[in-house]
Amino acid sequence: MNKKRVKGIKIFLLFVVISFLIPESKAQDNKQKNLTVSIDLVNRYVWRGLNYCSSPNIQPYVAYSTTNQKFSFGAWGSYSNNKNYGEVDLFASYTGKHLTISVWDYFLMDENIAKNHYFHYKSDSTKHACEASVVFGNFKIPLKITSSIFFYGNDKDASGNNYYSMYFEASYALKFDKNNLDIFIGGTPRKSLYGSGAGIVNLGCSITRNLKITDKFSIPIKSSLVLNPRAENIYFTIGITI
Repeated sequence: MNKKRVKGIKIFLLFVVISFLIPESKAQDNKQKNLTVSIDLVNRYVWRGLNYCSSPNIQPYVAYSTTNQKFSFGAWGSYSNNKNYGEVDLFASYTGKHLTISVWDYFLMDENIAKNHYFHYKSDSTKHACEASVVFGNFKIPLKITSSIFFYGNDKDASGNNYYSMYFEASYALKFDKNNLDIFIGGTPRKSLYGSGAGIVNLGCSITRNLKITDKFSIPIKSSLVLNPRAENIYFTIGITI
């Protein structure tokens, strides 16, 4: 699973069920707000300035939130169209007034083999990697601060020692016309899965706009320009949410 993001808690074994939901089903979700189901279609899979798959990916998402919206449990996945990349991530989170605390279990698999040993959690050989994350936000200004650290599993250096990879990010949201603009900058303070030393690894902006299909249904389109100064790379991504 070399250099792959992975987060986690085993608490919630939510089976990823996906379907291309029709507008009526989505409208139901919006009414009760307890269950959220969506699918992203993206031209490539880039996360925190790291390119995990250069092929188009289908990324299903399902989450259940308690009535007061404080606790959420869910799953997210990514699958490439060339069948050699697969990922399933489980999460649990708590949301307060100004922060969200979450624990993730990222699991990367090889789609070309029959067994990926999902239930194998031995620290020195598991394909799982677990991460804790805190997001501060909901202030008078649209600023979000993210702080995260991998604390278990497949986040290791060449000697087999844990990196305990850390990541920090600040993002600022703006609105203009019918577009939502997010500007972000993220980095790591030391050698880790994000790079061979401290530096900025995720710098750029994302624009989201709703494409109107019918009077009652629209599809969000998101494009992102992402630079990784630490690795001297740049990516341009685009995707839609169903």
